[in-house]
Parts: sequence; structure tokens; C-alpha cells
Amino acid sequence: MTGVSGTTVQLRNASNVLIPAVVTYNAGAHIATLNPNANLAFGTSYTVRVLAGITDIAGNPLAASTVGFQTNFRPAVLSSVPSPNALLVRRGVNVTVTFTEDVLGANATTVRLIRVSNGAAVTAAVTYNAATHTVTLDPTVTLASLVQYRVSLTGGAAAIRDLQNAPLANTTWTFRTGVIV
Repeated sequence: MTGVSGTTVQLRNASNVLIPAVVTYNAGAHIATLNPNANLAFGTSYTVRVLAGITDIAGNPLAASTVGFQTNFRPAVLSSVPSPNALLVRRGVNVTVTFTEDVLGANATTVRLIRVSNGAAVTAAVTYNAATHTVTLDPTVTLASLVQYRVSLTGGAAAIRDLQNAPLANTTWTFRTGVIV
């Protein structure tokens, strides 16, 4: 093949804007590689276009073609217990959060329970079950009666993220305890 370059193999976003990339060709393996100069945006559609100008050894032109793809989505919260804005939650409750996919970085720093009235963090053990994609926050004390608490999940490159390092968007919700343990 000849003519494989950034001019004949292009990456474009959904708005048809050219994304700068380095294009190389390995003649021995017959593989063209398009490597964007920057990370692609999460959850975004792109198109690779192969344009006129590429020929085989005999000079036969490669037909122009396109292929579309969408980048990895960020992980998200699929469900939680207690649910957002829940009332009369049992004071001995464990908070569970199930994600849409397997995640890394769930620990006592990135998964927190905070008493809203004074901003105090509740000491808790945090565990993660990869098989169910579920984090469990187990408070070391019984929660106070009739108090609002905030669950806080921190996403980021060194926080909660998926296996491809796509970060969870920071997520919070509140619930209010009842009187029953």
C-alpha cells in the first residue's frame, strides 16, 4: 500500500471536525494505525474516513470508505440503597451503590457518608464486589435518628473510574433516617 497518511485516513467527530491524529502504516503486517493526538471525549461519536489516494503495489486504488464508532461511556450509578431523598431510613442501614460497569477506586476516601447538619463524615468500612459492581458502605456506628445524611461518590483518574479509566461523574444524594434501628 502507498499513500496511507493523515490526509487519506482521517478521524472526524459528529460535527465533521477533523481530529488531529498521526497515521502510520506497517507494510509487513498490512496494518494502518490512526492515533489521535489527544484523548477522545467520552460518549462521543466519531468517524474514520479512508479517502482516495491509497493504492496497492500494482497501483490499484483502495475504495473510499467510512466506519463510525462511539467512545466509552463513563460509569454511572445504576441503583442505590437508600435511594435519593428516601425518608424514615433505618438507622442501621448499609449504603449500597451498584454501578453500570466494573469500577476501580471505590474506598473510604471516594465513597463517603456525611451528616448534612454539621458536615461530619461518618466513619465506615467500604467494600466492593466486582461480580455485582456494588459498593457497600457499612457505618461503624448507628446513624442518628431523624437526621439527613449525604452520600458522596468522588470520580476521577485517581478516584472512582471504570477499567478504561473513564471517571465517574461526582455524584451525591441525601436521605433522612427514621427512629428504627
